[in-house]
Amino acid sequence: MHLIILYGAPGVGKLTVARELAARTGFKVFHNHLTTDLVTSLFPFGSEPMVRLTSRYRIEMLAEAAKADLPGVIHTLVYGKGPDDDFMQDLIDAAEDHGGHATLVLLRCDPDILMERIVSESRGEFGKLRTPETLRRLLAEQSLMEPFPHRSSIVIDNTHMTPADVASLIANELAPCP
Repeated sequence: MHLIILYGAPGVGKLTVARELAARTGFKVFHNHLTTDLVTSLFPFGSEPMVRLTSRYRIEMLAEAAKADLPGVIHTLVYGKGPDDDFMQDLIDAAEDHGGHATLVLLRCDPDILMERIVSESRGEFGKLRTPETLRRLLAEQSLMEPFPHRSSIVIDNTHMTPADVASLIANELAPCP
């Protein structure tokens, strides 16, 4: 299985790009709000049970996908350099410990454009963050636009790119699975 971890700040376009990339590759999209919405139906966002369960479910789902030898999965993720390093490695290991291969892709965009994107109506589909003030606070408190330091990432600034162009760029950069 080829696992593509598509990560970046809220509002950068991860799910939109993931859907475009899935159309080009045939890979399944496993976006972060599938588990977030499941767990927050019982536990408050950010609570210990919410964090623990969403992490566990994501890792287990990716491990099972690798065991089933699915061709590919695109997983979206908001990653904060430092605090999320172990979790990112666990996601990679979930695929690679079962014969898969992981490719990391960091999406970035200009902060002013990010503030415009965060209020988009389409973000309401999964109850995503839509408040510029909260996003500003998160960006100030966490390193959400930094690459995972323990493995190379494809880094794309999508400020002036369409989701289709970003997906094409990623598809062209994907190395065949070993």
